[in-house]
This record gives sequence, C-alpha cells and structure tokens, in this order.
Amino acid sequence: MQAYDHTTYKLVGSGNFTLANLAKDIAEISGKAVAYQNLNTEDYSQALLQAGLAAGLVDVIVDANIQTEKGTMFSKSKDLENIMSHKAHPLKIK
Repeated sequence: MQAYDHTTYKLVGSGNFTLANLAKDIAEISGKAVAYQNLNTEDYSQALLQAGLAAGLVDVIVDANIQTEKGTMFSKSKDLENIMSHKAHPLKIK
C-alpha cells in the first residue's frame, strides 16, 4: 500500500452532476418529494440564517456556492479513484 502521509489530494467524484439532478435522484431513492430551488445569493443566505446556521458558516457556504458556479471547484483529479482503486459510484445506479 502506498504511503499517504504529508500528501495533499483532491478528492473529487468521477463525474459531474447538477443540483437539480441530485434532487431528482434523492426523490427517486427516498420515495419522497424533493425539489431543487435555485436561490440567489441573498435569498440563500437568508434561508441558511433562518435555519439557524451561524453567520460565519453561512458566509463560507454561500461563498463555496458562488465559487462552484464559477467553476472554481471543478477538478479533473483522479486522486480519489487512485486511492480507492476504482471510480466513485454515483448516488443512484442506473
């Protein structure tokens, strides 16, 4: 087994997905109604605050969402596949 000490890896899935597709898959798997609603930054922040999250955490989550929309979080890294010795499995197997 390869030593992983003091090494940084990008642990990303093997494929990409949309949040609308994720909501659809969760609904199908759970048998419950799940709908994705794309909120603007202000509405998203307010929803998280109203749910009881701390303001600092809300800032981090909202910024991560903004960065994801810009493509900043995208990676072609195969680190996770290499560590697991197989591709990541999708939430829903078709």
